[in-house]
Amino acid sequence: MRTFSFDIFDALIRSSKFEKPPDEKNWTKTQITAPDQVLLNAEPSDSKVGCVLLWSKPSGKISIGSLQRATMSWLGSRGLVVSENLANTLIAFATHLATEFGGASGFFDELDRLVRQAVVKHVVIVSDFRTTAVQSCEFRGFNYGPLRVDALCKHFRHIGSEAFAQDLVSHSGKLALESPALHRSIIDIPTLCLRKKEVIDPGTLYLLLENYFQEFSRSHLRLMWNDVETATLIPNALQGGNISLLQIDSLPGMPRYTGYHGFGVDHKHGWVGRQHQQPEFRLPTPRLLDEIIGDLSRLFDLSQVQSTSLMPLVTSIARSISRGWSHAYNGRVDEAFLFMVISLEQVFSSKVATSQHLARRTAVVWHQELGRPFDEMRRLVADLYDNRSRIVHDGESPEFESFLELQEIATSALKAILRFAGKGACPKSGENADSHARWLKMIDFIASAIEAGQSVPEETLRECGIEQRHKQAFL
Repeated sequence: MRTFSFDIFDALIRSSKFEKPPDEKNWTKTQITAPDQVLLNAEPSDSKVGCVLLWSKPSGKISIGSLQRATMSWLGSRGLVVSENLANTLIAFATHLATEFGGASGFFDELDRLVRQAVVKHVVIVSDFRTTAVQSCEFRGFNYGPLRVDALCKHFRHIGSEAFAQDLVSHSGKLALESPALHRSIIDIPTLCLRKKEVIDPGTLYLLLENYFQEFSRSHLRLMWNDVETATLIPNALQGGNISLLQIDSLPGMPRYTGYHGFGVDHKHGWVGRQHQQPEFRLPTPRLLDEIIGDLSRLFDLSQVQSTSLMPLVTSIARSISRGWSHAYNGRVDEAFLFMVISLEQVFSSKVATSQHLARRTAVVWHQELGRPFDEMRRLVADLYDNRSRIVHDGESPEFESFLELQEIATSALKAILRFAGKGACPKSGENADSHARWLKMIDFIASAIEAGQSVPEETLRECGIEQRHKQAFL
């Protein structure tokens, strides 16, 4: 673990204060807590957090900005989430407590000893969206369906938050996404503050602790959405990006609850918090999502695919396609187009591949799906790759129809890889055989046969995961 020295910041921290100085001219004001945050723990969830400001006096290159950057580097090196707001909160604690540990370096050394794995659960409620559905969809430990009020109230009470357990009851009957129990790294600041509770004013201490957990929960929610995206990547990519649960993250007035436990004295400390957000949405029903995941799992034998060495590649391709759709739905056609090109490069690239190689390999798969001549498809794909260059070098945006054409190609390629991986011929995950390189060699063989005017056995196409839907495809 990298050793950090914060000694150069001792004078800055000693001079910092929470009261407004008489002369503001040479001071820097840093907002530690936001006045519009929702107050957490055993208080009404609709009240507000007061604003805490920190005033610091820079000396040469030693400023609050340089201390923020050093603190964020320290957070990252310890495997903790990184944000400027979280760094500001730690700096506020250091302003109160650093002298108790001989200076800034001693304070951060003490924090090192307090890094813990906490158990985290998130509950995201689709505000004002009551559902008559009785079915829930469960995937990778997530539960998407009617809010499980009784179980979650019991969980919140166990952590120690009766107020938020009662708050959940008001959302009975609403659609919700509930995470599994996740393990995330935090700093056990509450234990440190308990030992030094006489040093910090109780009101200020409460505000700082609430801000501290708000910042961790905000970052851990972002990590949860990464987990949700990964869990639904393949179905979302194959369904045109229209079953993405990431849309929930932008719902208007959406309550999001986070509960932590398993830290502190005897690992019995806990915390519950709530946040809000305000935009727009469209969502799949739990039944639709459950049916699609089940149908695609059976169609492509996803349980078999997940155990093969091709699964990391499949995941990367599906992620690129899904992100392309996300950009498209938000009107960012350039970014949408580029992510679809990235997905094809992930499928068809190799160390020696040029853009012509990529177009040739792509055409092998796609001309089968459409039943159009191979040479025509190769020229079309080459033009689409050229569009990527015009976006990057000339700032020339493609037509949306070009994006739709490209996503159709990318989806066909993903299906081919999934069929190939699901046949049981690929080595298991962790084994050394390069299934992707073997697949590309087979694709090159098929391309050479087509260019030579030779027919390709249907068995060879099936082995590559290519569906020959139209017999005229080789003409």
